[in-house]
Amino acid sequence: AVASQPRLPADAASRFGRDSYPASALREGLEGRTVVNLRISRTGRVRRCRIESSSGHRSLDRQTCRIAKRIRFEPARDADGDRVRGTYRLPVRW
Repeated sequence: AVASQPRLPADAASRFGRDSYPASALREGLEGRTVVNLRISRTGRVRRCRIESSSGHRSLDRQTCRIAKRIRFEPARDADGDRVRGTYRLPVRW
């Protein structure tokens, strides 16, 4: 059984700022909320990014996964404290 879920690092929110906006989306003034479901490995790496809820704009959804895959999570742990795979639901407002 999983005793703890993966944890997002404290600086993760800053990665989704204006500097991360796809240039075309910025020019067009696109906004929205993308929710992704991430599979996190025992080493804290994102192994899969699945769009759970689209922003309505493909470029923003793709960018959410692109950035999420660069984030290093604190992995989930089992009852013995060993690292295990886990999932993380990440909402991002663009």
